[in-house]
Amino acid sequence: FNDKGIKLILSSYGSANVNAQAAVVELNKQTMVDSGGADDAIFNKGYTRTFNVMSPASEYATSMVRAIAEMAKPKPVTMAFLSADDGFSKTVTLGGMKAATALGFTVIGPQYFPNAASDVSAALNKIKADKPDVILGSVHFVEGVALIKQAKELGITPKSFAETVAPPILDFASTLGPLAENVLGSSQWSSTVKGQEKYFGKASTYAAQFLARFGHEATYHNAEASAACLAMVLAIEKTKSADAEKIKTALAALDVQSFFGRIKFDSTGQNTFKPMVVIQIQKGKIITVWPRAIAQAKMIWPYVK
Repeated sequence: FNDKGIKLILSSYGSANVNAQAAVVELNKQTMVDSGGADDAIFNKGYTRTFNVMSPASEYATSMVRAIAEMAKPKPVTMAFLSADDGFSKTVTLGGMKAATALGFTVIGPQYFPNAASDVSAALNKIKADKPDVILGSVHFVEGVALIKQAKELGITPKSFAETVAPPILDFASTLGPLAENVLGSSQWSSTVKGQEKYFGKASTYAAQFLARFGHEATYHNAEASAACLAMVLAIEKTKSADAEKIKTALAALDVQSFFGRIKFDSTGQNTFKPMVVIQIQKGKIITVWPRAIAQAKMIWPYVK
């Protein structure tokens, strides 16, 4: 792109990809809005030209730990952390373990397995004897499905399963069927998020228009990509320019309460001002349960087998 004089960039998906892209963007003096790489490590390198509309990776598991601490009655005692071994998932896990310890839970693990593994039974077997109240998986779709299926096969029955990334994906519930019921998940967005701007309106409006146009419900992956476009457009409008330096300055000063929630960047380029959402699969549907202020239903606790 730089060879063609293109200085304004929207990221691709995945923290490993965005990590590589951010380095090149910095070298080329381009400006990038990121909607696919949430790993905190990307933003600990002094880059000044990459702006992430999402909450950081360290909040993915942390949000579920906080929701459980706040709403689960009786409160669980032990949390086991299982994780894929990629950088993003490890950042998620360390953030969740830190929050769990601070909130008084007994932490078990972590146990790691290869990224994209369809067999996570070895990690499950290592925590089986501990009989954890909560199993929290830092996973993607394939590992997330495998964790639930293989826990059932191994007779592991915690009070709750909680997973990153996988549960908010529409295929999660349809793939697992009844096994998906009441699994918790962390999400960057839901249709109940507060905020409104002139392009997408409210979160509920975005969700309705997306469904009408594409024939399926919007997931947070769709919403975060739209939010990145929104941030770039607002910066262009503010500066009346496509100059990368001016856009960088405008993005650094951006503060908007949008359909995606608050979009504002700290000094590293992360959006540390937007909270994550916690969802739960209830009767096959993705239902927002936390924060309470935007919940569609109460959290079902304990996990119904």
